[in-house]
Amino acid sequence: MNWKYLKRDCWLEIDLDTIRSNFAALRSMAGPGIKIMPAVKANAYGHGIVESCRALEEAEADYLGVGNIDEAILLREIGIQTPILIFAGNLVEEVADLYIRYSLIPTIFSVKAAQAISRLSKAEHPVFLGICLVYNKNTQNCRGDSPKLQREIPQ
Repeated sequence: MNWKYLKRDCWLEIDLDTIRSNFAALRSMAGPGIKIMPAVKANAYGHGIVESCRALEEAEADYLGVGNIDEAILLREIGIQTPILIFAGNLVEEVADLYIRYSLIPTIFSVKAAQAISRLSKAEHPVFLGICLVYNKNTQNCRGDSPKLQREIPQ
Protein backbone atom coordinates (compact mmCIF):
# COMPACT_ATOMS: atom_id res chain seq x y z
CA MET A 1 0.00 0.00 0.00
CA ASN A 2 1.26 3.47 -0.85
CA TRP A 3 0.96 5.48 2.39
CA LYS A 4 1.63 8.83 0.74
CA TYR A 5 -1.98 8.94 -0.46
CA LEU A 6 -3.30 8.55 3.09
CA LYS A 7 -1.56 11.67 4.36
CA ARG A 8 -3.97 14.41 5.37
CA ASP A 9 -2.99 18.02 5.59
CA CYS A 10 -5.53 19.33 8.06
CA TRP A 11 -5.49 22.29 10.35
CA LEU A 12 -7.86 24.22 12.50
CA GLU A 13 -7.88 27.99 12.76
CA ILE A 14 -9.40 29.52 15.88
CA ASP A 15 -10.52 33.14 15.70
CA LEU A 16 -9.93 34.50 19.20
CA ASP A 17 -11.87 37.66 18.39
CA THR A 18 -14.88 35.45 17.69
CA ILE A 19 -14.43 33.67 21.04
CA ARG A 20 -14.46 37.06 22.78
CA SER A 21 -17.42 38.26 20.71
CA ASN A 22 -19.41 35.08 21.36
CA PHE A 23 -18.71 35.36 25.07
CA ALA A 24 -19.90 38.99 25.06
CA ALA A 25 -23.11 37.89 23.31
CA LEU A 26 -23.64 35.15 25.90
CA ARG A 27 -23.05 37.62 28.72
CA SER A 28 -25.62 39.97 27.18
CA MET A 29 -28.20 37.17 26.91
CA ALA A 30 -27.58 36.00 30.48
CA GLY A 31 -28.31 39.40 31.92
CA PRO A 32 -26.89 41.32 34.88
CA GLY A 33 -25.74 39.47 37.96
CA ILE A 34 -25.39 36.09 36.23
CA LYS A 35 -21.96 34.47 36.56
CA ILE A 36 -20.65 32.60 33.53
CA MET A 37 -18.07 29.80 33.58
CA PRO A 38 -16.88 28.59 30.18
CA ALA A 39 -15.85 24.92 30.22
CA VAL A 40 -12.35 24.73 28.78
CA LYS A 41 -11.45 21.16 29.73
CA ALA A 42 -9.66 18.83 27.32
CA ASN A 43 -7.50 21.58 25.82
CA ALA A 44 -10.59 23.77 25.46
CA TYR A 45 -12.20 20.99 23.43
CA GLY A 46 -9.36 21.17 20.94
CA HIS A 47 -9.38 24.95 20.61
CA GLY A 48 -6.17 25.43 22.61
CA ILE A 49 -6.60 25.97 26.33
CA VAL A 50 -3.93 28.66 26.75
CA GLU A 51 -5.07 30.89 23.91
CA SER A 52 -8.77 30.34 24.59
CA CYS A 53 -8.42 31.13 28.29
CA ARG A 54 -6.44 34.28 27.61
CA ALA A 55 -9.23 35.43 25.28
CA LEU A 56 -11.92 34.51 27.82
CA GLU A 57 -10.05 36.30 30.60
CA GLU A 58 -9.88 39.41 28.40
CA ALA A 59 -13.63 39.01 27.85
CA GLU A 60 -14.02 38.96 31.66
CA ALA A 61 -15.28 35.42 32.19
CA ASP A 62 -16.27 35.00 35.83
CA TYR A 63 -14.77 31.52 36.16
CA LEU A 64 -13.06 28.92 34.01
CA GLY A 65 -13.97 25.24 34.30
CA VAL A 66 -11.23 22.68 33.68
CA GLY A 67 -11.23 18.90 33.74
CA ASN A 68 -8.28 18.28 36.05
CA ILE A 69 -5.72 19.92 38.26
CA ASP A 70 -2.98 19.73 35.60
CA GLU A 71 -4.95 22.02 33.29
CA ALA A 72 -5.61 24.42 36.17
CA ILE A 73 -1.95 24.62 37.19
CA LEU A 74 -0.93 25.20 33.57
CA LEU A 75 -3.32 28.16 33.41
CA ARG A 76 -2.00 29.63 36.66
CA GLU A 77 1.60 29.21 35.51
CA ILE A 78 0.95 31.18 32.32
CA GLY A 79 -0.62 33.99 34.34
CA ILE A 80 -4.39 33.37 34.21
CA GLN A 81 -5.96 35.07 37.25
CA THR A 82 -9.63 34.19 36.65
CA PRO A 83 -11.05 31.82 39.30
CA ILE A 84 -10.72 28.21 38.13
CA LEU A 85 -13.05 25.36 39.12
CA ILE A 86 -11.83 21.81 38.60
CA PHE A 87 -14.64 19.49 37.56
CA ALA A 88 -12.86 16.29 38.61
CA GLY A 89 -13.38 15.62 42.29
CA ASN A 90 -11.07 12.66 42.61
CA LEU A 91 -7.72 13.02 44.35
CA VAL A 92 -8.76 16.20 46.20
CA GLU A 93 -7.37 14.83 49.45
CA GLU A 94 -4.09 13.79 47.84
CA VAL A 95 -3.40 17.16 46.20
CA ALA A 96 -5.20 19.54 48.58
CA ASP A 97 -2.01 21.58 48.97
CA LEU A 98 -2.03 22.35 45.23
CA TYR A 99 -5.58 23.70 45.40
CA ILE A 100 -4.44 26.08 48.13
CA ARG A 101 -1.12 27.03 46.52
CA TYR A 102 -2.68 27.84 43.14
CA SER A 103 -5.95 29.32 44.47
CA LEU A 104 -8.09 26.72 42.72
CA ILE A 105 -11.69 25.75 43.39
CA PRO A 106 -12.10 22.01 43.98
CA THR A 107 -15.30 20.12 43.31
CA ILE A 108 -16.12 18.42 46.58
CA PHE A 109 -17.93 15.07 46.55
CA SER A 110 -17.24 13.99 50.13
CA VAL A 111 -16.83 15.29 53.65
CA LYS A 112 -13.35 13.73 53.70
CA ALA A 113 -12.24 15.88 50.74
CA ALA A 114 -13.73 19.02 52.32
CA GLN A 115 -11.88 18.28 55.55
CA ALA A 116 -8.58 17.84 53.68
CA ILE A 117 -8.95 21.27 52.08
CA SER A 118 -10.11 22.82 55.35
CA ARG A 119 -7.07 21.55 57.27
CA LEU A 120 -4.70 23.29 54.86
CA SER A 121 -6.55 26.55 54.34
CA LYS A 122 -6.01 29.48 56.64
CA ALA A 123 -8.45 32.13 57.81
CA GLU A 124 -6.60 34.82 55.84
CA HIS A 125 -6.72 32.68 52.70
CA PRO A 126 -10.28 31.38 52.30
CA VAL A 127 -10.91 28.55 49.87
CA PHE A 128 -14.01 28.49 47.72
CA LEU A 129 -15.51 25.07 47.10
CA GLY A 130 -17.68 23.65 44.35
CA ILE A 131 -19.95 21.38 46.36
CA CYS A 132 -21.53 18.55 44.40
CA LEU A 133 -25.00 17.98 45.84
CA VAL A 134 -27.02 15.30 44.12
CA TYR A 135 -29.43 12.65 45.28
CA ASN A 136 -29.55 10.65 42.05
CA LYS A 137 -26.71 8.17 42.43
CA ASN A 138 -26.96 7.37 38.72
CA THR A 139 -25.73 10.83 37.72
CA GLN A 140 -22.52 10.19 35.84
CA ASN A 141 -20.57 13.34 36.68
CA CYS A 142 -21.67 14.17 40.18
CA ARG A 143 -21.64 11.51 42.85
CA GLY A 144 -20.88 11.62 46.49
CA ASP A 145 -22.32 11.62 49.96
CA SER A 146 -24.51 14.66 49.23
CA PRO A 147 -26.89 14.51 52.22
CA LYS A 148 -23.93 14.19 54.58
CA LEU A 149 -22.16 17.08 52.83
CA GLN A 150 -25.22 19.28 53.26
CA ARG A 151 -25.34 18.54 56.98
CA GLU A 152 -21.65 18.80 57.79
CA ILE A 153 -20.21 21.61 55.66
CA PRO A 154 -20.76 25.03 57.23
CA GLN A 155 -22.10 27.80 55.03
